Amino acid sequence: MKTYYATATETELIRLFGDEAPSASSVIKTINIDQNGTASISYTSKEGKVIATCLAYQEQANMKALDSAVVDTTTEKLLINAHYKSFNKTVASKRIHLINASPLTFKYLPTCTDLTGCKFSVTILIHRLDDETSTNWATINTATAGQISWGNINGSTLSSNAANAVCNTTVEFAGLTLQPGSYLIEKQLTPIGLAGIRQLPPSVLNNQANVSGSIQPLIAMFTKWMNNVTCNSKIDSFFIKVKELEQDLNQAKTGAVTFASLDSKYASDLGLGAGQTFFGEEHGVKLLEPYDIEINNPSCGTMRIPINLSTVFDFKNMTYGLNDQTGDGVYKVNPFIQFVSRKTEFYPDLEGFAYSFFWKVVPDDISDLPTVITEAIAKGNGQILTEAQFEASHIYLGGDLTPQELVLLGGYTHAQVKQRVKYIYYKFLAPFMKGWHEPGTFSLMIKHMLTDTYNANGKDKDGNVVADTLEARKDGCGDDLKLKAHSSDANKTAQYYAENLLECWQSELAKLKVQVNPDGSVDINYQTGSGGISTVVDDRSGGNTNVHDSAFDDAVPNIPFIGWFLKWVLKSKVSKKIRDQQTGAGTNNNSDNKIEIAYEQHLVESFLNCTGYRFAKILDNQDFTQGTHTPLTEDVLTTLPAEQTSTGSVDEYYQKMLQDSTQIVERRAKTYNGVDRGYYPDRAWGVMMGSENKFAYILDPVYAFKYFQYRMDSKKTVEILTCYKDFNGCNYCGIGEVTCDITSKDWTTTQRDVYLQMIRKFKSGGVTGTYPAMIDGKDFAAPTYIAPNGDVKLWDIANPDTTLNAAAYYTLNDNGFKKPDGERYLTMVELQINKMNNDVVRFCDANRIVFRKMLVDSLKKK
Repeated sequence: MKTYYATATETELIRLFGDEAPSASSVIKTINIDQNGTASISYTSKEGKVIATCLAYQEQANMKALDSAVVDTTTEKLLINAHYKSFNKTVASKRIHLINASPLTFKYLPTCTDLTGCKFSVTILIHRLDDETSTNWATINTATAGQISWGNINGSTLSSNAANAVCNTTVEFAGLTLQPGSYLIEKQLTPIGLAGIRQLPPSVLNNQANVSGSIQPLIAMFTKWMNNVTCNSKIDSFFIKVKELEQDLNQAKTGAVTFASLDSKYASDLGLGAGQTFFGEEHGVKLLEPYDIEINNPSCGTMRIPINLSTVFDFKNMTYGLNDQTGDGVYKVNPFIQFVSRKTEFYPDLEGFAYSFFWKVVPDDISDLPTVITEAIAKGNGQILTEAQFEASHIYLGGDLTPQELVLLGGYTHAQVKQRVKYIYYKFLAPFMKGWHEPGTFSLMIKHMLTDTYNANGKDKDGNVVADTLEARKDGCGDDLKLKAHSSDANKTAQYYAENLLECWQSELAKLKVQVNPDGSVDINYQTGSGGISTVVDDRSGGNTNVHDSAFDDAVPNIPFIGWFLKWVLKSKVSKKIRDQQTGAGTNNNSDNKIEIAYEQHLVESFLNCTGYRFAKILDNQDFTQGTHTPLTEDVLTTLPAEQTSTGSVDEYYQKMLQDSTQIVERRAKTYNGVDRGYYPDRAWGVMMGSENKFAYILDPVYAFKYFQYRMDSKKTVEILTCYKDFNGCNYCGIGEVTCDITSKDWTTTQRDVYLQMIRKFKSGGVTGTYPAMIDGKDFAAPTYIAPNGDVKLWDIANPDTTLNAAAYYTLNDNGFKKPDGERYLTMVELQINKMNNDVVRFCDANRIVFRKMLVDSLKKK
């Protein structure tokens, strides 16, 4: 299976939806091509919902085409609002995926009356995205190429020759056929002579001329140093280099050394050629703790840039767990973890890290905080704390921060620090962490993910161990990553690496950060040089502020090198004040230039989809005497919380949660009460969070990765298909005699996860059709089965109609049901599990790399 991504065209969306067609810029097009060459296409809205699916027309060598089969020509405009400006050209681009070999014709028509003093040429570039090794992906018919010829294929790029633009005259690029694949089409407009450059404002021209010489080498050097940071132990080396550069520049300004000597010392890192000079009196670098760099340069003055490198989590030397620093008997989230470590009590405190992650994007003016709180609570439907509840929760609000610590946080007062913490909670975190919205709940879950040790392996039908353990891993420096092990049982280990958890968590926070501005909206319609990349609202919107093209970014300055440096290398925003300084003419932050956007993802759901679930046990009501209803011994509540008055003991409480939860009147008061605790399920929480299958069957957020509850017989068909239990040969529901060699007690953590996905996706109605009594339920766990008509067939075969005669069956049976290639034919259960595993892996991988992919795509376009 191959998957490709492209942007939808307006033409195809209109064909699908008619007058109700959404804007093409708000739809993602996904093309899946299976091993038979069949292509299916899905269209996904910006909210992540699939709005249409279809099969693509594709020519097949083994199929006869319909006589009337005609593929209509599709026309797509590269709209001017999608342009961005570089030093001397303006570029618009479009990503496409072709199912069949397709002829393409490009036309450009400048609608104008006079180009005197504004002459320019147009060039078409085509970039092959999915197979850079191929050199025969394009063919050129010189007979039909028209007035503009094409150059030669240069690896993955093909360029046309430049054509001068003439008012109201169409320039045509034709005679080109592209093979199936993914492409990026670029239209470049380049000024001819000095006159053309007058299209750009003088302020932009001055910045471009100055930046190229005064800051580009410095950025190249910082980039090189940062690329050498491959693991935590090398982070300090980056800051040491920055500090050394700071000292060298200070010495040069006092005359202790010469600027020429610095040019020589840093020539290689700066990329200077022989005889080139760079440093001067106006250059300066200062490392500001924590993790900011202040840069002085001749063209842009002073810039303070946040760096997302820190040693705040030294996992190698950290002892995972809890540490009561204040001696008050409870553990609090530290929202200043990157600045004030003395208050850290969770190790690691990923929840506190989220506050530090958003700290510098909170606007200076948060006078709208009461409105932010009111709106968040209203939208939360009771799933977000009130302001009073938040202040009383287990989070450190900075009341005793020292003057030095307040300076590190930005020079705010104690009251201002408290308000900023509230702003982050109600604006960035609580709306996207429902169910984990009580401070401390998420960090306590992380604590258990890193410290709970249990056996993840299972057994096959012969009693052999089926390994499901984590592979040993090393960091970028070659050191082993730490994985907690049980003190006395070598088969029990923790099921997660801390580095993976941080990677997934930071990725989800970053996706939220790039989509939601501090004021909850996206900057649009910025004028040239004011910090955005979109110059006008899409023409087709007709002034409708609810419509916006896809070309929005972090609103960093539209200045070459600086913008790339901030977005790509540092992956963080500059503060509003610095943005104002760098854009000169102002930020154009009027409300008319904003549109609201919705971030639909649940942070914890996406995080767990990225890390994967490692279920230690399925809690069910199969046999209370055998403890099928209780978690692992170490997670059983030591005492029944006093708030539970409907039951008399912990065991009775666990039983009633699986028998009839209506007997339990009291809902758990809090998900986190300041201390570590055992498994404390709450069906009301499960009902609240189970909508749309987000966390269905999971009843405790602290152990969401480890346990889910299942009532026996609620999904009987799925139980039979997977041999959830031993049915002792009974004829079950008319399906037939069911015997099982392996049951759920032998499953691995991954198989338990697959079972959860199966019961979530299973629809009521059960198995249909009439089956003869000779059907044996264990056939579901065998390579062959007996069809209703008596034929013996294989599950794992391309042609499901293939029937085995007696001789063929016994031959396969004798050789262990081996395929010609030596692999065993799979059972139906194995096929289903493989399919669902692949779905989970693809989903996880897609979410883990989505932020980096966004940046890579942006970089390619630039």
